[in-house]
Amino acid sequence: MNSTTSIAVVGAGPYGLSLASHLAARGVAFRIFGPPMDMWRAHMPKGMLMKSDGFACDLYDPERRFTLRKFCADRGIAYEDTGLPVRLDTFVDYGTAFQRALVPGLTEQPVNRITNVPDGFRVEITGGESVTARAVVVATGICYCAHIPQELGHLPPERCTHSSAHHELSEFAGRKVIVVGGGASAT
Repeated sequence: MNSTTSIAVVGAGPYGLSLASHLAARGVAFRIFGPPMDMWRAHMPKGMLMKSDGFACDLYDPERRFTLRKFCADRGIAYEDTGLPVRLDTFVDYGTAFQRALVPGLTEQPVNRITNVPDGFRVEITGGESVTARAVVVATGICYCAHIPQELGHLPPERCTHSSAHHELSEFAGRKVIVVGGGASAT
Protein backbone atom coordinates (compact mmCIF):
# COMPACT_ATOMS: atom_id res chain seq x y z
CA MET A 1 0.00 0.00 0.00
CA ASN A 2 1.33 3.46 -0.91
CA SER A 3 0.13 6.80 0.43
CA THR A 4 1.24 10.42 0.54
CA THR A 5 1.46 12.92 3.40
CA SER A 6 3.11 16.26 4.12
CA ILE A 7 5.18 15.14 7.11
CA ALA A 8 6.26 11.73 8.40
CA VAL A 9 7.22 11.59 12.08
CA VAL A 10 9.46 8.61 12.85
CA GLY A 11 9.28 7.82 16.56
CA ALA A 12 6.39 7.96 19.00
CA GLY A 13 8.10 9.03 22.21
CA PRO A 14 7.63 12.37 23.98
CA TYR A 15 9.04 14.49 21.14
CA GLY A 16 7.30 12.68 18.30
CA LEU A 17 3.94 12.64 20.09
CA SER A 18 4.21 16.31 21.10
CA LEU A 19 5.06 17.32 17.54
CA ALA A 20 2.19 15.21 16.17
CA SER A 21 -0.30 16.91 18.53
CA HIS A 22 0.84 20.32 17.21
CA LEU A 23 0.61 19.20 13.58
CA ALA A 24 -2.89 17.81 14.18
CA ALA A 25 -4.04 21.04 15.85
CA ARG A 26 -2.83 23.04 12.84
CA GLY A 27 -4.48 20.71 10.32
CA VAL A 28 -1.17 19.62 8.77
CA ALA A 29 -1.32 16.25 7.01
CA PHE A 30 1.09 13.89 8.76
CA ARG A 31 1.72 10.27 9.69
CA ILE A 32 3.53 9.10 12.82
CA PHE A 33 5.22 5.70 13.13
CA GLY A 34 6.52 3.49 15.93
CA PRO A 35 5.35 1.86 19.15
CA PRO A 36 4.27 4.60 21.59
CA MET A 37 6.79 5.36 24.36
CA ASP A 38 8.85 2.32 23.32
CA MET A 39 12.26 3.60 24.36
CA TRP A 40 10.93 4.47 27.80
CA ARG A 41 8.87 1.27 28.13
CA ALA A 42 11.49 -1.23 26.94
CA HIS A 43 14.93 0.38 27.30
CA MET A 44 14.93 2.25 30.60
CA PRO A 45 15.56 0.53 33.94
CA LYS A 46 12.37 -0.89 35.42
CA GLY A 47 11.44 1.04 38.57
CA MET A 48 13.49 4.07 37.53
CA LEU A 49 12.63 7.56 38.72
CA MET A 50 12.80 10.35 36.18
CA LYS A 51 15.78 12.69 36.46
CA SER A 52 13.61 15.73 35.58
CA ASP A 53 11.08 17.30 37.93
CA GLY A 54 7.37 16.78 37.25
CA PHE A 55 6.87 20.08 35.41
CA ALA A 56 9.66 19.11 32.98
CA CYS A 57 8.15 15.69 32.18
CA ASP A 58 5.17 17.09 30.28
CA LEU A 59 4.47 16.19 26.70
CA TYR A 60 3.26 19.34 24.96
CA ASP A 61 -0.04 19.79 23.20
CA PRO A 62 -0.79 23.28 21.83
CA GLU A 63 -3.46 24.10 24.38
CA ARG A 64 -1.65 22.48 27.34
CA ARG A 65 -4.75 20.39 28.11
CA PHE A 66 -2.92 17.09 28.68
CA THR A 67 -0.26 17.83 31.29
CA LEU A 68 1.36 15.30 33.62
CA ARG A 69 -0.16 17.24 36.54
CA LYS A 70 -3.69 16.73 35.15
CA PHE A 71 -3.00 13.09 34.26
CA CYS A 72 -1.84 12.36 37.82
CA ALA A 73 -4.73 14.30 39.40
CA ASP A 74 -7.29 12.37 37.31
CA ARG A 75 -5.81 9.07 38.49
CA GLY A 76 -5.02 9.91 42.11
CA ILE A 77 -1.24 9.70 41.57
CA ALA A 78 0.92 11.90 43.81
CA TYR A 79 2.44 14.77 41.83
CA GLU A 80 4.45 17.91 42.54
CA ASP A 81 6.00 20.31 40.04
CA THR A 82 9.30 19.97 41.92
CA GLY A 83 10.67 17.81 44.71
CA LEU A 84 8.72 14.59 44.05
CA PRO A 85 10.34 12.27 41.49
CA VAL A 86 8.13 10.96 38.70
CA ARG A 87 8.11 7.19 38.39
CA LEU A 88 9.02 5.71 35.01
CA ASP A 89 5.80 3.68 34.85
CA THR A 90 3.75 6.84 35.51
CA PHE A 91 5.61 8.66 32.71
CA VAL A 92 5.06 5.78 30.26
CA ASP A 93 1.35 5.52 31.15
CA TYR A 94 1.00 9.29 30.74
CA GLY A 95 2.69 9.25 27.32
CA THR A 96 0.50 6.36 26.19
CA ALA A 97 -2.66 8.16 27.37
CA PHE A 98 -1.47 11.34 25.60
CA GLN A 99 -1.06 9.34 22.39
CA ARG A 100 -4.52 7.76 22.65
CA ALA A 101 -6.19 11.12 23.33
CA LEU A 102 -4.31 13.43 20.98
CA VAL A 103 -2.55 11.27 18.35
CA PRO A 104 -5.01 8.44 17.66
CA GLY A 105 -3.82 7.87 14.07
CA LEU A 106 -0.46 6.44 15.15
CA THR A 107 0.91 3.56 13.07
CA GLU A 108 2.70 1.31 15.56
CA GLN A 109 4.83 -0.52 13.00
CA PRO A 110 8.41 0.76 12.89
CA VAL A 111 10.08 2.36 9.90
CA ASN A 112 12.56 0.12 8.04
CA ARG A 113 14.01 2.58 5.57
CA ILE A 114 13.86 6.19 4.40
CA THR A 115 15.04 7.12 0.89
CA ASN A 116 15.11 10.30 -1.18
CA VAL A 117 12.55 10.49 -3.99
CA PRO A 118 11.72 13.39 -6.36
CA ASP A 119 8.81 14.64 -4.20
CA GLY A 120 10.58 14.27 -0.83
CA PHE A 121 11.11 10.96 0.92
CA ARG A 122 9.79 7.42 0.74
CA VAL A 123 9.24 5.96 4.19
CA GLU A 124 9.04 2.16 4.17
CA ILE A 125 7.16 0.60 7.06
CA THR A 126 7.40 -2.91 8.49
CA GLY A 127 4.67 -4.94 6.81
CA GLY A 128 5.12 -3.45 3.35
CA GLU A 129 3.41 -0.05 3.52
CA SER A 130 5.22 2.82 1.82
CA VAL A 131 4.52 6.51 2.48
CA THR A 132 5.80 9.45 0.45
CA ALA A 133 6.32 12.58 2.57
CA ARG A 134 7.52 16.09 1.73
CA ALA A 135 9.46 16.14 5.02
CA VAL A 136 10.55 13.61 7.64
CA VAL A 137 11.13 14.31 11.33
CA VAL A 138 13.22 11.68 13.12
CA ALA A 139 12.35 11.53 16.83
CA THR A 140 13.67 8.09 17.75
CA GLY A 141 15.32 8.82 21.10
CA ILE A 142 18.74 7.83 22.40
CA CYS A 143 18.54 4.08 21.82
CA TYR A 144 19.65 4.54 18.23
CA CYS A 145 22.64 6.54 19.47
CA ALA A 146 23.98 3.83 21.78
CA HIS A 147 27.76 3.89 21.65
CA ILE A 148 30.26 1.37 22.94
CA PRO A 149 33.85 2.64 22.76
CA GLN A 150 35.98 0.98 20.10
CA GLU A 151 38.34 -0.34 22.78
CA LEU A 152 35.46 -2.38 24.25
CA GLY A 153 33.82 -3.36 20.96
CA HIS A 154 35.58 -6.73 20.80
CA LEU A 155 33.94 -7.93 24.04
CA PRO A 156 30.97 -10.31 23.69
CA PRO A 157 27.49 -8.90 24.50
CA GLU A 158 27.24 -10.97 27.67
CA ARG A 159 30.26 -9.02 28.98
CA CYS A 160 29.74 -5.53 27.52
CA THR A 161 26.48 -3.82 26.58
CA HIS A 162 24.97 -0.36 26.39
CA SER A 163 22.65 0.64 29.23
CA SER A 164 19.71 0.89 26.80
CA ALA A 165 19.87 -2.90 26.35
CA HIS A 166 18.68 -3.44 29.95
CA HIS A 167 15.14 -2.85 31.18
CA GLU A 168 15.38 -5.37 34.00
CA LEU A 169 18.45 -4.67 36.15
CA SER A 170 17.96 -7.59 38.55
CA GLU A 171 20.21 -9.66 36.25
CA PHE A 172 23.12 -7.72 37.75
CA ALA A 173 22.30 -8.59 41.37
CA GLY A 174 25.33 -10.02 43.15
CA ARG A 175 27.66 -9.20 40.24
CA LYS A 176 30.41 -6.62 39.96
CA VAL A 177 29.58 -4.10 37.23
CA ILE A 178 31.68 -1.30 35.78
CA VAL A 179 29.85 1.67 34.27
CA VAL A 180 31.87 3.47 31.61
CA GLY A 181 30.80 7.03 30.87
CA GLY A 182 29.27 9.92 32.72
CA GLY A 183 26.34 11.00 30.58
CA ALA A 184 22.63 10.31 30.93
CA SER A 185 22.96 6.66 29.86
CA ALA A 186 25.65 5.97 32.46
CA THR A 187 23.71 7.74 35.18
